[in-house]
Amino acid sequence: MFSNGPYLQEGTFDAIVDVEGVPSEQIFQRLIADGGDDKAAITFATAPAALLPQIAANPAAMTRTTNPLAPFVDYLVPNVTSAAMKDPKVRQAFAMATNRDAYVTANGGTEVMTPIYSVCNPVLKCYRKDFNPFGAPTSGDATAAKKVLQDAGKSLPVPITIVYRKTATCDAAFSALKQTWDQGGFDVTLEGITDKYYRTIAGAAFTYVHGSSIKDYSENQLFGGFPDLATIAVR
Repeated sequence: MFSNGPYLQEGTFDAIVDVEGVPSEQIFQRLIADGGDDKAAITFATAPAALLPQIAANPAAMTRTTNPLAPFVDYLVPNVTSAAMKDPKVRQAFAMATNRDAYVTANGGTEVMTPIYSVCNPVLKCYRKDFNPFGAPTSGDATAAKKVLQDAGKSLPVPITIVYRKTATCDAAFSALKQTWDQGGFDVTLEGITDKYYRTIAGAAFTYVHGSSIKDYSENQLFGGFPDLATIAVR
């Protein structure tokens, strides 16, 4: 998708081709190889953790690589109509049990990510360093999360399903997250989507059965179209 403002595309283009559904590992192998049409290719994806050493050891690849803190934020979207997540106490417990450190490590470490509690990127003025609504550490607090569920009268474990874009890196990241979620009183089913992720999770056949959503959380990635909180709209 290209905007006619406030962005400016400089130069002459024969065509701009948007290709979906290519695994991130394949994207970066092609960009590192730098051959054929891929010489003019660009991706906004994060390099897979397994390929970071290969990129760092390749001076030519490093000259074509950027590692900005902005604009992306990875986050999970709760489905507040699902049987489990319509209860705010369940959502609170889930947030408290989330091990952001494990997710960062699986994605390549603090060289490429930093754990936060907000959808507002740290480079924006809307970001508050002290924002931590439930007081949980970035490594998660499974014990406190389980207590929230027990105090809310929930039968443990609470079954939930989480969908995400299936790649080798994401498999590792969500497997790491599952450990503290399960320790925190949940029984997490992970469902990886391999083809056209956003179109798939937005599709009625995938998301809804007789009007009721059947998934509890979905992985998402957000960036503001302009450096201001007003451009951040979480679906």
